[in-house]
This record gives sequence, structure tokens and C-alpha cells, in this order.
Amino acid sequence: MREFARKNLKIILSYALFALVLVYIFKYVNFDVSKFASISLGNFLLLSFWSIILLTFNGVTLKLSMEAFKRKISFGEAFYVSQYFSLFSYLPLKAGIIAEGAYLKLKHNFPINKYIAGTILVYLANFLIYFLAGMFLVLFFDFSK
Repeated sequence: MREFARKNLKIILSYALFALVLVYIFKYVNFDVSKFASISLGNFLLLSFWSIILLTFNGVTLKLSMEAFKRKISFGEAFYVSQYFSLFSYLPLKAGIIAEGAYLKLKHNFPINKYIAGTILVYLANFLIYFLAGMFLVLFFDFSK
């Protein structure tokens, strides 16, 4: 019974957090909703597919970085944690990274200094990949047309 209550509490808290994020976005972020109507269905599906791929890679990155430090985490939990705390990244001060580090410390006894080092390495690898891809595109493709 206690496990059932804990599981339902997690679901309720997840929906409450999602609702708070939506309220924050609609109240404090100034954007024109009518622009969404101009997106074609094909572009929307392509963007959705690409987003799902990137979200999956975030989970894989978390799983691999935990395994590099000899910590076991299932793919499902890595995917869930990376998605759940990516919502926090829309808040100021990179709250998602802070919350994810705190979760891994509490749940898996993962040292914060190793989490910071792993996060910095992932950011540097992402920067290097994006930099090289950008340089490749600039050098070998003509975008002036």
C-alpha cells in the first residue's frame, strides 16, 4: 500500500510541476501563439521526431556517464531522470543540472564533484561536435542561395 501511495505521489507531483511550468511560461514568457499555426504538419512531425531522438540521447549520455564512474542505473531511470530534470533547465540558473546532481547524490550516492566533472566533459564534447559540424558546413556548403 505504501509503494502504491509513493508511486501515485510521484505522478501527482510530476503533473503539478508540469502545470507550474506551463503557468510560468504563459505568464512570464512573451510569445505569439499564432505562429504555431503556421508550422506545417510535416515540419511539426520532423521536429517532434528529432526532439525524441535528442531526448533519448540525453538518457543514453547519463547512463554512460554513470557507468564510467562505476554506478549502475537502468536505461529507463536514466531516460526518466534526464527528461524530468530537463524541464528544470527552463528555469534560471540551470536548475535542471543542480536538481539532477542532487538526485544522483541522494539516490545513487554519486559524488557531486564527479557529477560536475562528468557534466563539464559532456558539455565540452557537445561543443566540440557542434563546432566541428559548423566548421564543416561553413567550409563545404554554400548557403548564399
